Amino acid sequence: MAVKTRHNVAPPITPAALCLAGPTASGKSSLALRLAKEFPVTLINTDSLQIYKGLPTLTALPSSKDLRACPHKLYSFLEPYEAFSVARWQIFAKKAYFDALQEGHFPLFVGGTGLYFKTLTEGLSEIPPITQEINRRIQKLFEQKGLDALYQDLKKRCPEEANRLKPGDTARIQRSLAVLLQTGKPLSWWHQQPTKGSFLTPPSLFFTLLPERSALYQKAEMRFDFMIQSGALEEIKTLMEKYPDFEKLPVSKALGARELAAFLKNNITLDEASQKAKQETRRYIKRQMTWFRHQVKKAIIIESDDQDNQYDIICKHLEGYTKNFSPRQKGLILNES
Repeated sequence: MAVKTRHNVAPPITPAALCLAGPTASGKSSLALRLAKEFPVTLINTDSLQIYKGLPTLTALPSSKDLRACPHKLYSFLEPYEAFSVARWQIFAKKAYFDALQEGHFPLFVGGTGLYFKTLTEGLSEIPPITQEINRRIQKLFEQKGLDALYQDLKKRCPEEANRLKPGDTARIQRSLAVLLQTGKPLSWWHQQPTKGSFLTPPSLFFTLLPERSALYQKAEMRFDFMIQSGALEEIKTLMEKYPDFEKLPVSKALGARELAAFLKNNITLDEASQKAKQETRRYIKRQMTWFRHQVKKAIIIESDDQDNQYDIICKHLEGYTKNFSPRQKGLILNES
């Protein structure tokens, strides 16, 4: 059977939330939309790139038709240049979660960002909030002297923390420096501290799609070719014209974005850009599959790559629920604080 339940724990009877995770190109979004036809769900984005505007094709954002099919939250609401931490995502996700329950819907968290799901199910280290003064100080240095100045400042203050990061990773460098300046301790230290519990009202159901890797690689490569044909290059070109430092923007972490930007700068051919992007995508899928297989507790792992089979497995765990089901009626709404 292409389904496993960790620790042989029976799934809960009345889920207050559903989680649908998996690597890129595993079909999470289309499966979630199919579930929305049967169950009253609100889709809550759990992907760190789909939060951004600017690259709807390359980040596989829901289409306007999809958005009309059921409520969607936390999709395409940030500007391409805005840094966004896991802690901030948790704040937004908590509100989206309780809003969905208040509206009588199952919150369905769908995406492929492992750290978001870990935060969702286990909570987050209680890092003190960063003051506006420190945020402004970092932003001013970034605007005046660039990312390298931030990186060198971090490296001077805490070489071990700086060595953990890529010199071009704008969001993580800014976040790490902010935490260090605010608390006097590096972000890695805080991540080792006990976490504050999840805001989810227990119990919840967690499904992980883990199809056979080689088939997933092939699907991802075909999808990337389709994205290029569907306007991904034009999206990159538009952002490059608007933001000359495009490669330093958080949104440029989207798979294939920097490779296509290199092509548009005439640094490599389109075929080279495509091959490099596909190679990086394969590496990313491998990391995602390893993470989801070992890091999520009590996950229901679905290894089938057939969506009908995936759908049937999930529906069996939700047997008895109809479109008339209301989380409010079932008493799932507790104190939000």
